[in-house]
Amino acid sequence: MLDFSKSSKLLYDLPVYYLTAIPKKHHFNALNGTFNKENESTKTLSFIPTAHQFFEHKLFEKDKPDLYAELYFYDEKGEFSTIMFRNSSAKALRKLCEELYYENLRLTQITLNISSTEKISQNNEKWYLAEFNYERIIFDDSLYPF
Repeated sequence: MLDFSKSSKLLYDLPVYYLTAIPKKHHFNALNGTFNKENESTKTLSFIPTAHQFFEHKLFEKDKPDLYAELYFYDEKGEFSTIMFRNSSAKALRKLCEELYYENLRLTQITLNISSTEKISQNNEKWYLAEFNYERIIFDDSLYPF
């Protein structure tokens, strides 16, 4: 569990960068299980979500809609960022949100840790599923003026 109650430095001293309606885009590559931003690639990703949404949409001329999950957050450089997951990975995130609900928590109250696990499809093709776990954050309410 991360404890932000002792220091507001982590919350307030980070410069924030956001170009209106153009967040930095992170990408989960389900073909190799990596998280990518520009030329950087990692096997894991951790952040405190600031907002999220789930939606269904038909893309690529498919007959039925896919489930999507989009997360917004500030990355380690203070850049307002987004990452999207679809289908099985989006369902795994929705399941975590359900668990959080019954623990009286929201995504904005945790550090979300994302990794991937290898899967084999019915056609014998390898792909990766995003796995989500979390650490609860302890906030000192006196740090917030609102």
